[in-house]
Amino acid sequence: MAELADIKAVDIMNYPTEAGYEEYMFDWEEFKIMARSTFKTQFGGQAPTREQFKKIKEQGFMPGHNSPEELLKTMDEVGFEYVVLTDVKMWSYYYHHQVIMEYPIDEINKIVKKGKGRFI
Repeated sequence: MAELADIKAVDIMNYPTEAGYEEYMFDWEEFKIMARSTFKTQFGGQAPTREQFKKIKEQGFMPGHNSPEELLKTMDEVGFEYVVLTDVKMWSYYYHHQVIMEYPIDEINKIVKKGKGRFI
C-alpha cells in the first residue's frame, strides 16, 4: 500500500493570477458585490482600490504568486504535483453586457510553458 507521502495532489482550480498574470477585477459591479458581501470581512464591506488590493494580497488573502517559478516553489513545499490553470470567461449579463473576465489562451499557454510540465 502506498504511503500518504507518496501520493501527490492535483489542484484543479487555479487562475492565471496564481502564476504571475496581473488582474484587477473590482472595476466590475459583480466583483464589487462580492467584496461587499462574500468577502466583507476581508475588504471591509467595499471594493478595494488597486493599492488596497495589493496590500490585502501581501497580508495573505488571495496572494497569488508573482511568477510561475514562485508557484512551482510553493507546489514543491506543499506537495502538489500539478495545478490546472482555468481558462475563465465571464459575461456580465445584468450590469455591463460584456465579457468582464477573460484569460486569453495564448497568455495561459505562456504560463503553462514555464511550468516545467506541471501546469495543465
